[in-house]
Amino acid sequence: MTTRTGTHKRVRIAEQSLSTKVTVACKLPNGLELRLYKFEEQVENLYGGGKHKFTIAVPTGDMVRLRGPSIPWGHSSPDVIHGVGLTEGVDRDFFAEWLRQNVNTEIVKNGLVYAYEDRYDTVAHAKEHRKELSGLEPLDVRMVEEKDDKGRRVEVLADKRIDPLLNNPNLTPLHEGERPGEE
Repeated sequence: MTTRTGTHKRVRIAEQSLSTKVTVACKLPNGLELRLYKFEEQVENLYGGGKHKFTIAVPTGDMVRLRGPSIPWGHSSPDVIHGVGLTEGVDRDFFAEWLRQNVNTEIVKNGLVYAYEDRYDTVAHAKEHRKELSGLEPLDVRMVEEKDDKGRRVEVLADKRIDPLLNNPNLTPLHEGERPGEE
């Protein structure tokens, strides 16, 4: 995943907007549930006497469920475009506060969740960044031909995320006739 700049710009756009609703795009396959929290200080009694103060995050207000791009095979959805799920009608102030509370999370830093006032701007951003992957897409297990270091043609897996698993010394290779439970 690559870190993108401009996240703070999207926050400012949402905060300066005159509209009360935004369209939120989410690249996480199953979507995301957004909730705001406030910190409260609480006190608990300790065994043997004494008290312990601690801070706890308490959920406030309603939860907003964002759509993700995952849909059943063979179906289509007008809310899934260019690899993102679109959720329209999210309160602008709610989303601006959620971004403020989560500005240091990887999903915000890497642009996996973002919003614009206008659906068309959100779709345009998704189209512009459609080649950027979240790392949570299904694995591509097709074999493709490539040239190795010596110029020979070899077949390799199309998805490079699989290669570290194949070369893992902690995994025992399975050979034909060596299945667990076979003698």
